[in-house]
Amino acid sequence: GVSKTTQTPQNQSCHHLQLVLSFSLFQLQVKSFNNPSINKANNLQKITRTNKAIKPFLLLYKLAMSSQKVFTIFSFLLFGLASLVSNAQKKPSYTAFQKGETLNFRLTFNGIYGGESNFIVKKETQIIADKQHYHVHVTGTSSKLLDAFYKVRDFYDSYIDINTLLPTVFIRDVTEGRYTKKEHYVFDQKKNRVKVRDTVFKVNPQIHDLVSAFYYLRCFDYNNAKKGDFFPVEAFFEEESFPMGVWYVGKETIKTNIGKVRCKVFHPKLIEGRVFQEQSSMRLYVSDDKNQIPIRIESDVYLGTVKAEISNYQDLKYSFDALIKD
Repeated sequence: GVSKTTQTPQNQSCHHLQLVLSFSLFQLQVKSFNNPSINKANNLQKITRTNKAIKPFLLLYKLAMSSQKVFTIFSFLLFGLASLVSNAQKKPSYTAFQKGETLNFRLTFNGIYGGESNFIVKKETQIIADKQHYHVHVTGTSSKLLDAFYKVRDFYDSYIDINTLLPTVFIRDVTEGRYTKKEHYVFDQKKNRVKVRDTVFKVNPQIHDLVSAFYYLRCFDYNNAKKGDFFPVEAFFEEESFPMGVWYVGKETIKTNIGKVRCKVFHPKLIEGRVFQEQSSMRLYVSDDKNQIPIRIESDVYLGTVKAEISNYQDLKYSFDALIKD
């Protein structure tokens, strides 16, 4: 039969000490890796050969370095979710979420924990221009390990009109490595404009921010979608409108941290960048029920596979029928 080995406290302490020492060694060697006078390809091979235990740290470091100019791991999550919105459907079929709903995601790179992201619909609505709005707060935080190479502290707030599910205000405050940015967008959906500081941008009708798009996508009925159907969308981000979209693939049942879940599967069209491989390499799994919550987002990147998977949920509006109960 299969036996289970239980680590003693002494073994656990030794293992922890080994990781700490390996990580410390890796930090020292990274300093030489960053020396511009040294051939980085050769030095990477030397670092890996010196101590196999530091290989996971090396992978995380390479991921962080490659992500700097394209996406952060949390922007990856937001762009992936936002690309699902169908511009062809002018009005949502229903509201799939409610006040108080919380979704937590765990992000890994090649199985190594990289951080987490939380999507929270505040329990109290906000009145803006005499209209009730959902206040959605999103956070993205890198792990302590990744902080050593590429610290991520992302905060997003979107104020979404309860009746139209379109954004009125979007606030972004991010720290991603050495990059920091604060943004405040005011959407005029009637005049198709977005104001950023003293500049007004003309946009197409029903424009979204990244967070509002995440919730908007959940309010449509995709049950009649056929394999290969494409749904376009535009999202306003960093003072530009980005054309994106998604191809419907079909349905699949997957194993996750919370159990087996029946899902709809999509391949998104994304903003081009060096980290992501071909467009079809990204896969989005959405619960096949009325909640339509993202379950898993994964993509093959230049250095391996990035995965964001739901780890916890609270106060869903509808019964979680897609979750298979054993």
